[in-house]
Amino acid sequence: MSFSPPLHGGDLTAASQQFGIAIDEWLDLSTGINPKAYPVGRIPEEIFHALPYPKRFNLEAVARNYYGCKNLLCVPGSQSAIELLPELRNRCRVAVPAVGYREHAWQWQKQGHELVSYADSEELDRVVDQVDVVVVINPNNPTAEQYPREQLLRWHQQLQSKAGWLIVDEAFADLYPAISLADVSHLAGLIVLKSVGKFFGLAGIRLGFVLANQAITAQLYDQLGLWVVNGPGRYLASTALGDQQWQLAAKASIVNSQKRMHRLISNYWPNSEITTAGLFLSLRFNDEVAQQYYQALASQGMLVRYWPPVDGSNCALLRVGLIGENDEANWQRFEKALALISQLLKKPS
Repeated sequence: MSFSPPLHGGDLTAASQQFGIAIDEWLDLSTGINPKAYPVGRIPEEIFHALPYPKRFNLEAVARNYYGCKNLLCVPGSQSAIELLPELRNRCRVAVPAVGYREHAWQWQKQGHELVSYADSEELDRVVDQVDVVVVINPNNPTAEQYPREQLLRWHQQLQSKAGWLIVDEAFADLYPAISLADVSHLAGLIVLKSVGKFFGLAGIRLGFVLANQAITAQLYDQLGLWVVNGPGRYLASTALGDQQWQLAAKASIVNSQKRMHRLISNYWPNSEITTAGLFLSLRFNDEVAQQYYQALASQGMLVRYWPPVDGSNCALLRVGLIGENDEANWQRFEKALALISQLLKKPS
């Protein structure tokens, strides 16, 4: 199976050019990033002048406490680990989700590995003994499918018996600690990826973590080198990961926004099949309907993500991010757009 270079959400410049709407007029619901990010505040000036030594701000210790893991490596966004991990293995067979964050498949393919795609957990069960590496996105982006710990640990055991790897991308798992494998990520052959860009809304600082045993993190460190994460990023991340009061409030706010978004979409688009993953909703339609809704929202200055059908099916996805809980102006704007689109699409052509 062959994958193409991925496209990503949040590209308002491209959307502006395509639909003729100024960048500052868009409501961007395409990224799955917390719309109410951790408050940056004033960063002390001296942080910009000092070299970002790894022990500065005690970031690794704060992160180990937040994730509940024994060992981790701070990286310039989990994307950097996604790019480097395929270089650490000889060419092998890698199972990747047929629908998921496309960088995983693309980076393994670029390094010459053989890809085996799976549609769901049942299909992965059938192929896990035929591959050397399994990549799971939990919750999946964009399908919102969740994999229970017990199932993941079973796959890990099967892979570990032949020195294989289970890589679990938990970029959206902050709201679902029960499914996380962070606490056992020190086991051989298990690699867990974390991001501060999604739940904390700090995508711009490009900071994430690889939770794994020291053999893996040491190899990655050798590839990355010193000072790959900037000082302001380390400072902000250590503050955010240690701020339990903000975290609790953010989780409650996200749940409220998710419920409101679900209710609105269900009300105006009752044909939607909706699943949720905390920071986004995944809507399933036949491809013609999905494209109609995508184009109609874009014409109203609202950008969502569209995933085309795969493997011959006619099922397409729209991934819709959240609006901030108290951002009433944009909630009203979104509801008006849903109502208008619903009426327009009901009219005979």
